[in-house]
Amino acid sequence: MERQSSDRSPTRDFELDGVVFTLGAIAFVCVAAILYFLLAFASGAEPIPIFIASTLIAAAIVLAWLAAYPHRATAAAPSLVVLAALVFLPRIFVMDSALLREAAGVPASRLQVAIALNVGGLGIAFLALLVFGFVIPLIASILAVRHRLPGASRRLAIHLKLLLGAFIIVALAFTSFYEDASFALLRPAREEAVRAVAGGKAPAAASGWPGQYTLPQRFPRLACCNNAVVVLEDGVAVLFPITGAGANSRAYLYDPETRHTSLRTIADYGRGWRLVELGQSEERGD
Repeated sequence: MERQSSDRSPTRDFELDGVVFTLGAIAFVCVAAILYFLLAFASGAEPIPIFIASTLIAAAIVLAWLAAYPHRATAAAPSLVVLAALVFLPRIFVMDSALLREAAGVPASRLQVAIALNVGGLGIAFLALLVFGFVIPLIASILAVRHRLPGASRRLAIHLKLLLGAFIIVALAFTSFYEDASFALLRPAREEAVRAVAGGKAPAAASGWPGQYTLPQRFPRLACCNNAVVVLEDGVAVLFPITGAGANSRAYLYDPETRHTSLRTIADYGRGWRLVELGQSEERGD
């Protein structure tokens, strides 16, 4: 009996036939539809960007499941895609529309409760994704290795790699690498936003800082604070805040004439673009 068990194939038999394609297409449509409605509810973006994002994520989830099925990693692989979406989508789309609708006209006490419920719900969902998507499958893989089941070592290696990928994705959100990659990805949109402000196609904000403009809805999340940018006093330089107000807040700065050297430069991307720290002076050596 042990001999027969050890001779079994370490992977599941998987054949791409008409039934698999049909089920995959149905799963893709269902997942894309759910993601579209969730993104539309949580963000104020236009339908086309939401459609593109939900389509790409749904395709990645279905493909990850199909690729992981032969190796018995059907929980961790799609969970890795979902984790990446949870980490990076809020950096591209403004996700505060649901909270703003819920908090419209409510007292401060109820607003605090709404914020706590939203933050707590997201925390529980994130924890559940980690536990059921990565921790439990990893424990199952370890138990399979201890029982010397066929293909257990390969399965454990795959789950360890997927767990490492999850740590990398979460870590990238808190490193300068993410800021550089995010700027490179959204640089064309930010340049288009600069042209929109210069051409008068971005409406000036009714309140807020002088020179504040609200970007048209066709732009993804390029700035914080209701997706608003600030045109500095020279009328040329444009700030794209990426964090809230404060002495250590950060922003992407378009300053083609390099006039605003008082802002401490964190990274220089060339052609007038810099990542700066607001409220801090440039540190100069002797």
